[in-house]
Amino acid sequence: MSPKKEPSRNYVQATLVTKQKAASDVPKPVKKPEITSDAQVDPKASPDSNSNISEVDTEADDDIYSDPKQLIMDDPYTRSGKVKMDDFDLQIYHEERSKLKLDNDQPNPVFEKLYANIPESTKKILWIANGPHKNFEYFPPSAAKQVHGYIEAHDELSALFETDELEPGTPESFRGQLDLFNTYSSFTPKQRYHYLEWLSNPHAGEEFQYPWLLYQGMERHMVLKNLDVAFHWFEFIVYTLDYVELGGYLFSDTLYAYAKFKKIKYMRALIDPKDLDSRDLLLYKLLIEAPFDADDVSYWMWKVGLPENDLDFTTLKEYTALRSYYLPLAIQSLYGTLNFKFPSTLKPKIYINSGIGENEVKSGFNQYFFENISTDLERQRIMWVQPMNESDEFKNAIKELVHTTAEFIRIEFKRRKEKGLKIRNAKVKNMYNPFADQTDKN
Repeated sequence: MSPKKEPSRNYVQATLVTKQKAASDVPKPVKKPEITSDAQVDPKASPDSNSNISEVDTEADDDIYSDPKQLIMDDPYTRSGKVKMDDFDLQIYHEERSKLKLDNDQPNPVFEKLYANIPESTKKILWIANGPHKNFEYFPPSAAKQVHGYIEAHDELSALFETDELEPGTPESFRGQLDLFNTYSSFTPKQRYHYLEWLSNPHAGEEFQYPWLLYQGMERHMVLKNLDVAFHWFEFIVYTLDYVELGGYLFSDTLYAYAKFKKIKYMRALIDPKDLDSRDLLLYKLLIEAPFDADDVSYWMWKVGLPENDLDFTTLKEYTALRSYYLPLAIQSLYGTLNFKFPSTLKPKIYINSGIGENEVKSGFNQYFFENISTDLERQRIMWVQPMNESDEFKNAIKELVHTTAEFIRIEFKRRKEKGLKIRNAKVKNMYNPFADQTDKN
């Protein structure tokens, strides 16, 4: 997986100008292992019936944008479609654009030959900064560096330039050095040539800087609400091409789709809970409203702040075997089932970074961010999530289960004492059953 970089501290406003139609004929990924969820799959809900994303979308949200005129972030800073700069910024901007030949719309024969071999479905999702196929207004990296003093500030990492030199032949190895090869323009001429060849037939087996670059371009589509396209390609890259190194950002991407656009179907379809740590697994289950079981409660009961001298806490800590026996019964007694769901109102508080040029740290919150570190996406890419063990509603629900379990254990102890039975090592068949009339079977 590519290293997660800290976001820059400077925000550079950029404009996204799209002349192309959103892709509908995206690659058809194979299905990943079945994921337990309540989602109902409808092959007619998407142009790609082979994708896990193809399910009925019943979420209360407007349709995904397909009009290229609407592929502008729903944001007051970009809605006008113009780059907002003062006179000094504009001077530097135009000087740097001239150096990069961004205004050169003349075709490059080598680029055009390679580009012609790329399928139409792939061409539709590429960001191109100059030349006849230009669809993106690029803000030069050195301009951002000069104006704002941040050495890594740059615009869309995956943007293609017709004016960049291309050279056939065996490309140089990246040797895992992501920081030195983090944009298309930072590739060597042979690497750029090979990347364009790879785009004509994306396949497994390459160094992952190539799919990594394409993945980041899809995150821009995600921010622009071109969601189906972005997540079909995420699925294709991570699961079909098996670039699992890139899958570490997929949870953050699906979290963003939920937090920004109230779309949970991507998390349902693409995230395998077996790949998540305990923190993300809890967040995942709450968001998709998946059932919890005794194992989940057993983990989180120690994380909700019960004092160590609390009677319920000490009872469950000391009598582990009885805890394992009575916790499922406590769940059943409170929820009527061994696999229960928390109320739909119990959702984590998620904030998308709202500061301009600020890494807005929220103390005590968990940070999530997607990989694309382009300057104009900085405001969008960072999310803060309140830990659920800080939620009073969650803590109270867990504490109620802890208390009920401890009560069952205490009732069992009282019964044993009254019957003159051993406190420890009693047979399960003789234990107190809160769901049955007890008769003395001893």
